[in-house]
Amino acid sequence: MKIHLLSQDSQHLNPIRFSQQAHSVANTSPNTSTQPSSNTFSNIQPLISQKSLSERVKAMGKDITRHYQNTDHLAVLSVLKGASVFTADLIREINLDPVSLNFIKLSSYGNNTQSNGNVMIEGKLPNLSDKDVLIVEDIMDTGNSLAFLKRYLEEYAHPKSIRTAVMLEKPSRRDPNITLKPDFTGFSIPDRFVVGYGLDYAEKYRHLPYIGVVKPPSAST
Repeated sequence: MKIHLLSQDSQHLNPIRFSQQAHSVANTSPNTSTQPSSNTFSNIQPLISQKSLSERVKAMGKDITRHYQNTDHLAVLSVLKGASVFTADLIREINLDPVSLNFIKLSSYGNNTQSNGNVMIEGKLPNLSDKDVLIVEDIMDTGNSLAFLKRYLEEYAHPKSIRTAVMLEKPSRRDPNITLKPDFTGFSIPDRFVVGYGLDYAEKYRHLPYIGVVKPPSAST
């Protein structure tokens, strides 16, 4: 199944109001002493440390566990590829049974830092009928992609409930027409193109254990 939706959802162009649960990351550079030197690149400015990510994911896992303590079945739906690392850490902090893990692919960037205008869902929709579904996404920008996915699941998957967990949000880029707010949020960040911890630029930098900002070419030379 392949579905196309015109959208301007872009990591460089995006999203949303501050969540009460989100930790805010300022424009200033963090203390980079916690970053492993072997994973440091001259064109990547560290923004969120590995330690901060780990602590925040643990806290989110506890929040999710409390919220779903009476669930019959929590179906985690990870949006590939960006949310894969975040999801792997998050589900290990969710103390519930049963928890199933499902994947769906949603893309709009290609090799660019801005959206190509198309949101695309690929692959077979998993069986989510009558289950409590938690969509896990790497970043919420304008919110168009996540809002579309939620509407699509409501119409075609018939879940018991749908909630969302995002690792990052960009409040300054929120589309004013999107009313969806993430239920669980890791960090609110400035409007910068970020990589690491599953996030990529042209399939590079996903392996970084921290989140960093891609510097313009002139700034990294």
